[in-house]
Order: sequence, then C-alpha cells, then structure tokens
Amino acid sequence: TTGEVINLLSTDVYIAGEFFANIGLIWAIPLQVCVAIIVQWYLLGSAIFAFIGITIFV
Repeated sequence: TTGEVINLLSTDVYIAGEFFANIGLIWAIPLQVCVAIIVQWYLLGSAIFAFIGITIFV
C-alpha cells in the first residue's frame, strides 16, 4: 500500500541522512585525537605517556 511505501522510504531517507551527517567523523575524530596529543605533549612533555596509558586503561 501507499502507507507502507512511504514508511519504508522515510526510513531509508533517515538512514541516508544520518550516514551523510556523520561521514565527516571518519577523519575528524582521529584528527582531534592527534591534535589533543600534540598540544598535551607541548604542555606536559613526557608525562603525556602516563596520560595516554591511564586513558587507555580506564
């Protein structure tokens, strides 16, 4: 029926919209992590290794 088709289409459009809204996170999240580590390296020096270890452990 028409209602079923509209329901399926709206679900597909929603999924496609979420995909394209979040596709930028594939490169943005690793970039943010790298920038955060570099900034903390300049601020904390070699103590950053303890920070990274605690972050991974927790």
